[in-house]
Amino acid sequence: MLDLEEEKDVLAKYNAAWADSLLGLKKWSEKKDKMVELNNDINTPKILPNTNISAVMTVLSKLVNDSNMNVYDEVVKAVGYLGVGLKKHFEEEAKTIIGPIILKIKKRSNIIQNVSDT
Repeated sequence: MLDLEEEKDVLAKYNAAWADSLLGLKKWSEKKDKMVELNNDINTPKILPNTNISAVMTVLSKLVNDSNMNVYDEVVKAVGYLGVGLKKHFEEEAKTIIGPIILKIKKRSNIIQNVSDT
């Protein structure tokens, strides 16, 4: 069934300018809203693998250390959606971001519950 799904180019609009604008935001609620928008776009079974995800990974790698748990929850969801959508094409990027996620999960067990509820 998944083989019949068409790949979608959902990452095209997430470029360096988008990353800079998101990282420049001061309010956590605005960051969260931008991350929710990203998650809505990338929540698809197949993402076109030849798109450049460096801007998205820059944002995720910086926000993974965000002190606000609402923003952090959205970051973890985004990593999951990218893993599902890109599959083996996300392998290298996943190696760089999963370490900080695991460290934070060890410190706060409620993260697992928050993410699994979605």
